[in-house]
Amino acid sequence: MRIVSLSFYSGQVERGVEVYVKELSNRLSIELISLPAPQYTGSESTLSRRLYLDPTSRAIFHLTRSVLVKLAQHPPDILYPVNNGWQSILCKLFCLQHKTKLLLAGHSGPGWDDRVNLWLHPDAFITFSQAQAKWARGVTKKVPLYVIPHAVDTNQFKPGKSPLRLSLPRPIILCVASGNKNVSATIKAVNRLKKGSLLLIGDGPGAIQVPHSQIQNYYQAADLFTLASSTSEAFGLVYLEALACNKPIVTIDDDLRREIIGPAGVFIKNPSNIDEYSRGLQKAMDTKWGNIPQVQSQKYSWSKITPQYEKLFSSI
Repeated sequence: MRIVSLSFYSGQVERGVEVYVKELSNRLSIELISLPAPQYTGSESTLSRRLYLDPTSRAIFHLTRSVLVKLAQHPPDILYPVNNGWQSILCKLFCLQHKTKLLLAGHSGPGWDDRVNLWLHPDAFITFSQAQAKWARGVTKKVPLYVIPHAVDTNQFKPGKSPLRLSLPRPIILCVASGNKNVSATIKAVNRLKKGSLLLIGDGPGAIQVPHSQIQNYYQAADLFTLASSTSEAFGLVYLEALACNKPIVTIDDDLRREIIGPAGVFIKNPSNIDEYSRGLQKAMDTKWGNIPQVQSQKYSWSKITPQYEKLFSSI
């Protein structure tokens, strides 16, 4: 069986999607095709993004078309594009012309891109949580859904015996985030604490950039992890990485985060309420967690998730 995944940003960035696709391709011998593609700037109008007429979407159109022309010479059995928009649409047309099954997934989270993916009626659609599956069933009941959560490499991410030494006042609160993701509220909430410091990793202002191959050292050196991202987020691989390093988590209170983190976290209703956010951080610091976070992460080890993908590929 030949499976091809299109992930144009792999090799350019190391966000959750790109890390996920790389791990999946390595473990299941999936051909991964990546091409240099421009990044969305965030300045695109809502209408142009929804119609996929912004410059980045148009670039993805041309890149995808060039790739599919080459794939037509030897069509794969399964095609798995992850960049949405024109890439999903063109891949659907490709699969209609060839004996290729189309696999799509909810990498964007509940919202426009994943609605379009579902409306394309792929042969299978992966949701990464029960919460996301519930949303997808509300969009259409005609697409076969497979709930397969993200996974974490528990050989790379685990409690460290000799963690990285950071010259920061303890407790050290770690936040790993690409883009905004309510980081300003996190900064304000940590400032309200009587002690401790915040370490930001990502691509935003005040953050340090760390290669994914080294980032486990910073999880291990921290005392607590926090990320107050949007409710439309698809999953959040960084939660699993923190849990695997046995770090408790403070995050927003919704069905997705409750499903992922379970008993290993403190949940806040409104991260924009700085007092509430700060109290959540303090509660997490005052709690004796033992090995609860690491135990929770074991549900998401690749050894448990890989067989679910093997079953999915054989079924479609």
